[in-house]
Amino acid sequence: GMSLKPLFIDDPDTAKDIDPERLSDQELVEKYKGEELSTREKVMELFSSHPNIAKRLQALE
Repeated sequence: GMSLKPLFIDDPDTAKDIDPERLSDQELVEKYKGEELSTREKVMELFSSHPNIAKRLQALE
């Protein structure tokens, strides 16, 4: 299937809190889609040219 790696800024295979052997692309989408944005992430988004990954995934529904 199509890989979702281009959607991530950091390589999900090397992320510290994710075991790439256990989570499929769809499971990664569900993980990020359900996350609430922290205050820090909301502030960072103000200075970003793109919405946060969670917001982008939610918009695709």
